[in-house]
Amino acid sequence: MSKIIKKIVWLGVMMLATQPSFAKNQKSKQNKGIDNIVALSERLERENDPNYGDMYIQRKPKFQIIVLFADNQNRQAWLKSLSPKMRRHVVIRQAKKSRQQFLREQDELSETLRQAGVKAFVLRYDIELQKFLLDVGNHADRDTARQIADKLNHRDLAIQVGNLPVPERR
Repeated sequence: MSKIIKKIVWLGVMMLATQPSFAKNQKSKQNKGIDNIVALSERLERENDPNYGDMYIQRKPKFQIIVLFADNQNRQAWLKSLSPKMRRHVVIRQAKKSRQQFLREQDELSETLRQAGVKAFVLRYDIELQKFLLDVGNHADRDTARQIADKLNHRDLAIQVGNLPVPERR
């Protein structure tokens, strides 16, 4: 393809993309997709399955909505209850912990850290990695946190020094 033809094609695509109807149609499709994902999340919350782990969106190498459950139950009937458009993107995977379990453990670990004198920390559970991530302010707090994790047999805890939020100054 010659440079002139390539430029004409590119200009045509750019003109099409700036047309209000094209942009509106694309935005409408994106909003509908987001609405469907939110509806799936709300459905999972309403169903209140004690083995539900969480869900996240994987964009690469292929767009997928990963739904995690902490048991080995066959979920094909549940998957078939989804619309065909949604079903093609949903993948069910095994979770190490249910959401209830990791939230309970996160609360317990936070309280134990506070009682041990660790004042500044951020603790969260990464659902993709399926492990706790702890950021502390200094090396002494890191050592304290490591001792607590060892004592509680918490093998799924990654500890880093730094990355703490800084309060705004007014």
